[in-house]
Amino acid sequence: MIRLLILALMVSALPLLGAWPAVLLAIYALAFIPYFALLPTRESHSAISWTWLLGAALLVRIWLVFWPPILSDDLFRYVWEGRVFVAGLNPFVLAPNADELAFLRDSEIWPSINHSHIPTIYPPVAQFVFGLNALFDGGTTSLRLIFVAFELILTGLIVKELPALRRYQFCLIYLLNPLVITELAWSGHLDALAYLSALWGLLLWLNRRSVVFVGLVLGLSISTKFLGVMALALILLTPGRSLGQKAWVALVSVTTVGATYLPFAEAGPDLLAGFGTYAASWRSNDIFFRAIYSLSETVLTLPDGQKVVFDLPQGSLASDQISATLGKAFAVLAMSCAFVWSVTVIRRPAQGFLLLMGTLLLFAPTVHPWYVAWLVPFAAVAEKPEDTPMARAALIWSTSVILAYLAWLSYGNGGAWHTPSWAAWVQGGLVLFALATTRAKPHLNS
Repeated sequence: MIRLLILALMVSALPLLGAWPAVLLAIYALAFIPYFALLPTRESHSAISWTWLLGAALLVRIWLVFWPPILSDDLFRYVWEGRVFVAGLNPFVLAPNADELAFLRDSEIWPSINHSHIPTIYPPVAQFVFGLNALFDGGTTSLRLIFVAFELILTGLIVKELPALRRYQFCLIYLLNPLVITELAWSGHLDALAYLSALWGLLLWLNRRSVVFVGLVLGLSISTKFLGVMALALILLTPGRSLGQKAWVALVSVTTVGATYLPFAEAGPDLLAGFGTYAASWRSNDIFFRAIYSLSETVLTLPDGQKVVFDLPQGSLASDQISATLGKAFAVLAMSCAFVWSVTVIRRPAQGFLLLMGTLLLFAPTVHPWYVAWLVPFAAVAEKPEDTPMARAALIWSTSVILAYLAWLSYGNGGAWHTPSWAAWVQGGLVLFALATTRAKPHLNS
């Protein structure tokens, strides 16, 4: 009970520490000490009652939603895009700084919108949730309350699909994780809606529920954040159930995604313009991508310090373009290997998703802390997370990724938004160390 109280107080104190950013990050990281102390081990089980567990998880979330987010400004963009949608305009066409949207600008949301020259990068279901908030003229607090409500509903639906002996474990590991709590309830990232619906869809498939319903759930996940497509791919290619059932899941998923895009179809080829800009140019807290990029840049630098440039018929290809392409090519290769391993060796979609997502994050050019939160619920459904290399590595990474916020600290002090290389190497090193030193148990059910 004391450990739960300490954890709740430390996470709840984070918004109060905004005037001391370094202290805030330190407390954020230290909150994982009581969190890991609460987790069951091979020798013992947690003694926290269901009432205390769920009560603490809910109260901390409700407390955090009433504080302005300072670690990220994405939430302001969400609120803005909901208002654009409800006004009958298309956020896939109109960037926030478009003249047509001038009438929506205010003194609270508008000044905090990031990348105002780029149309939305968020898929349709995300827009529907943003619009639900805007229907009631909601702001940042009400939208986060909506996120928390959806998160708790989806958690309950997931728990129903888990074996009775693993329900408590899932709630303990997922609901009390400081990264999950902070990134959803305080910073207000919508990722929980996407990763919980993806996990729910995989568990529905595992428990042989209606294939139409499985396809619908996965389609909604994909149309909230595209990463859910990995869950669909794993279902289609992992052995189990008939080809006809898999075809139905695929058909319903694709139809669901297509249907959600219909209200925005006027954007035409620009539907993915914002997301394309993100995928092509964003870089933050990259790990192996950074190593490949740096090595390539070194090779393509002449002795006099000049960068190599290749002249092509359609223009020139600079060394930084080559380096970024090589980094993404390695990411594709790593993901391909992880996918083959998932469908041929692991053969359990939920655990396969954990491997795929972890591999993607290790090689991706952008690894925000809330991206790592995707790993936590999939780690929490492992039979024995402390004995499962991938699950243990995921939970450790949910701690070490706090180092990514050194970029926020640097930016606040007038520097560039840049995570130091040593911080990226520490994250990657701890993940690899956990993978190498954890004794795997056979027959894990996902």
